[in-house]
Amino acid sequence: IPPDRKPLDWNTRMKIAAGAAKGLEYLHDKANPPVIYRDFKSSNILLGEGYFPKLSDFGLAKLGPVG
Repeated sequence: IPPDRKPLDWNTRMKIAAGAAKGLEYLHDKANPPVIYRDFKSSNILLGEGYFPKLSDFGLAKLGPVG
């Protein structure tokens, strides 16, 4: 972290984690066909305005079983 910036507070970190979990839930349970996201790591979570997370890098993702 650069010296002029403060670390993220706990509530912001939990908001990011919960948002990433909701993204995984959507891909695995609600998408049709389901997507298996196989590269979940912090560098693949992009933060938008207001620290809203977005999953990225679907290079290792594959379609899940249907039915």
